[in-house]
Amino acid sequence: MAEIDPGQLEQGDGREGRRVLVSVGRKVYDLSKSALWAGGEHMHSHRAGRDLSLALQAAPHGPEVLERFPAVGEVAAPAEASPAVLPRPTGLVAAVLARHPHPVAVHFPIALGIVAAAFLAASLVLDRRVFESAALLNLVVAALGAPPAIAAGLLSWRFNYGGIWTPIFFRKAVLSCLLLCLSVAALAVRLGVIGWHGTTSGPWWWSYVALVLAHVPVVMGLGYLGGKITFPR
Repeated sequence: MAEIDPGQLEQGDGREGRRVLVSVGRKVYDLSKSALWAGGEHMHSHRAGRDLSLALQAAPHGPEVLERFPAVGEVAAPAEASPAVLPRPTGLVAAVLARHPHPVAVHFPIALGIVAAAFLAASLVLDRRVFESAALLNLVVAALGAPPAIAAGLLSWRFNYGGIWTPIFFRKAVLSCLLLCLSVAALAVRLGVIGWHGTTSGPWWWSYVALVLAHVPVVMGLGYLGGKITFPR
């Protein structure tokens, strides 16, 4: 197998028609035919021409994805980003992560946020107070479920993905905090200002409606990002 020095690897950045080369350990792969590496960039997070050993440990897939493409050589010396071992959880944290808590916990704020918005929209269209009450109850449960889901997500990011702060994880963290803030703000307006049996009209009421309906695009964004992490193809 040909020997490729670090300079040659860096030249395989996929720009201006150049090859798309990445290394894992010392093995170099040519990903030029991969549509997911167009222009030498993958998921707006990784660039070609570099060693991806550490990044691969934090990826939702293993080296078998790279093995679908030709191995064109080995680097003459370890690339700049040397492989590292992901942190290993112990004790209670390991026991919790073994049960995959984030995919379970995240269903509550995600699903119930959408359901709350749907019931509130139904109450506006059909003028039925029972739907508004159902929306409020769903919102309460969604707000209570958000902190555990966020905590489980942080644990998964730290130990399953190496705690690497890539753009997709940053956007997911921002949207998660935004969803929690929307839920808390909506409940504060509905219960603290309007009251349980308050009027369903006026500026505070429509502020509450806007906060609840705003859950929909945020939840859709979170679902999309979660899907990109879990199913990169």
